[in-house]
Amino acid sequence: MDKTLKADLSLLFVALSWGLSYYFVDLVMDDLGVYGQNTYRFIIAFAMALILGRGRLQPLKGETLKSSMILGFLLFMVYFGATMGVKYTTMSNTAFLCSLMVIFTPILAFFYYGIRPSNRTLFCVLLSFVGIAFLTLGKDFKIQTKTLKGDLVSIVGALSYAHHLLYTERAIKKKGAHPFSLSVYQFLFCGILNGIMMVLFEEPSLPQSGMSWFAILFLSVFCTGFAFILQAQGQQHTTATHVGVIFSLEPVFASIFAFIFAGEVLLARAYFGGFLMLLSVLLMELPGRKKKASS
Repeated sequence: MDKTLKADLSLLFVALSWGLSYYFVDLVMDDLGVYGQNTYRFIIAFAMALILGRGRLQPLKGETLKSSMILGFLLFMVYFGATMGVKYTTMSNTAFLCSLMVIFTPILAFFYYGIRPSNRTLFCVLLSFVGIAFLTLGKDFKIQTKTLKGDLVSIVGALSYAHHLLYTERAIKKKGAHPFSLSVYQFLFCGILNGIMMVLFEEPSLPQSGMSWFAILFLSVFCTGFAFILQAQGQQHTTATHVGVIFSLEPVFASIFAFIFAGEVLLARAYFGGFLMLLSVLLMELPGRKKKASS
C-alpha cells in the first residue's frame, strides 16, 4: 500500500475515534472531573504504549526529553479545552469549535516558519468566525452565558492543538528524532500535569461504574494511545495542514455520534454555523491556482 494512502487511512481512523470520544467524555463526567478523567486517560495510554513499545523507546533525555515535555504541556491544554468544553457546552459545539485548529494552524505557521497567511486563509478565518456566531450565539445573536465558558475553552483547545500539530511536525523532522518515543512520553507528562491539577482542584476518585471504566479504557487505548501514535507516524508522510483536512471530519463524526447515542439536537441555525466552519476548513485546504510558467 502507498505510504501516503496508508497515512491518510490511519489519520481517518484517528478522526473517527476522536469524534466518538466526545460522547465517552460526557459519559464519564458524572464520575470524574476534567482533570481526573484525563489523568487516568493519559497514564493508562502511557502504560499501554510502554508495553507495546518495549525495546523501541529512546532514553528520556536531551532533545527527546525537551520535546516530550513541550508536547505533553500542549496536549494538556488541548484536553483541558476539549474536556471542559464538553462539561459546559454541547458535544457538537465543542467538536466544531475544536476543529478551528485547522484555521489556526496556517496562521500560527507564520510564527513557526515565517510563512505569511494567504488572502484565502484570511477569508476562511472570517468565514469561520461567522460560523462561530451562528453556532454559539442565542436568539437575536445574543451571547449565551450558559454555554459561553464551554465555547471559549473549546477555542483555547483548538489554539493549543494547532500549536501541538506544528510543534509535532517540527520535532519529528529534527535529526535523530524518534516519533514513537515522542508520542509515548508526551502521554506521561500530560498525565502527570493532569494528576497534579486533580489533586489541587478536585477530589481524587475512581470511576464508579462498569460503563465509566469501559469509557475510560476506550478513551485511553483507541482515542489516545493508538490515535496519537498513528498521528505522529502519519505526519512523517504528509504535512500538518494536510492532517488538518482529514481531521476536519472529526466534528461531523462527533455530531452524528452525539445524535445517535445521546439524542443531542441543535437548532438549525447552529448546524448552519457548523457547516460554515467546516466549509471554511475545506476551502482553505483546496489546492491553490498554479502560476503559468514563463515562456
